[in-house]
Amino acid sequence: MHNLMRGAPAMALTDEEPAAAAPAVLSPLREFAVQGLKCVHAGGGGVQEASFVLRCGSVTAVVGRTGAGKTTLLRATLGLLPRNRGEVFWNGVALADPAHLLVPPRVAYVPQVPTLFSGTLADNVRLGWPADLAALERAAEDAALLGDVQMLPCGWRTQIGPHGVCLSGGQAQRVAIARALLRDPDLLVLDDVTSALDGETEQRLLKTLLARGKTLLAATGGGPLLAQANQVLWLEGGALWPPRTESGRKGRWRPRNGGDRRGGAS
Repeated sequence: MHNLMRGAPAMALTDEEPAAAAPAVLSPLREFAVQGLKCVHAGGGGVQEASFVLRCGSVTAVVGRTGAGKTTLLRATLGLLPRNRGEVFWNGVALADPAHLLVPPRVAYVPQVPTLFSGTLADNVRLGWPADLAALERAAEDAALLGDVQMLPCGWRTQIGPHGVCLSGGQAQRVAIARALLRDPDLLVLDDVTSALDGETEQRLLKTLLARGKTLLAATGGGPLLAQANQVLWLEGGALWPPRTESGRKGRWRPRNGGDRRGGAS
């Protein structure tokens, strides 16, 4: 844990701890839907006319080649990027301001590059969220992080950052995942976070998420997450192909209208 993994994805680091998000007022999730979503960047690229539905407890994988628009789709869905048009629905109700409603505890988002700040490991996971040690350790266990924490002499009091312990890319991602799971969201949105994890850790994490009944929307390049998906959304040049579904969660999925199964990291 004390060594920075060479070639690992970068992580954002700040000296200030962000404030916790205001509680959402949404009812527990039954169905989440996006209709006609368009988000085009000024310099070109983006997503065109995306529509899909997430059922409670389902796993939806977003795949496509590099630059296909996977990150744009996730961020525009959550209101983190401006939409040109389109609507987002929570339990059939259109959300006028997704960015202020799709927040913990109903929704948690883990980006490709986790944001950590100079401070203790515990403070980085809590990030202002009220939680005792037991809750911290449950979230860490679910994120496959607890073993790493227990190996540190100072445990949760370990300082991370320029004057403390350097985390590997995979460890930083698991800190961000533990932060999201601490909020116990109905909908968990992951942006290619498993690319920094080894296969065994990814499999363990996914098994836990499925056991918890989380609704999962995740951009991925493949692996266990894609194999377990109930629905696969294929992006090609910003256009979302019809959803591809499977009859079960045991690693086989078949395109409705043919095509290949290739995906790439965002």
